[in-house]
Amino acid sequence: MTCAIYDFVYNEGTMMDNQTTGGNPMGEGRDWTAQTLAAAAGVTDAYVRHLCILGAIKGEKFGYQWRIPYAVGQRFIEERQGGGQQ
Repeated sequence: MTCAIYDFVYNEGTMMDNQTTGGNPMGEGRDWTAQTLAAAAGVTDAYVRHLCILGAIKGEKFGYQWRIPYAVGQRFIEERQGGGQQ
């Protein structure tokens, strides 16, 4: 069974449908969810959530959803692509 769910992210006083932001699922400067960061980095959202729980990725949990600052997500993606500093 599937149903249409709109994933809204609260950021700087506005509600934003993350499916309307174009190329970057969260839009530049917006927070990532575990799902959108995982899709951009080529990993599973379970892996991103696990890293958030461990503190390896800085994020905040709101209800059942993790919110990860844009810069933190970008750094994670760059490190996954081999562009991060060792």
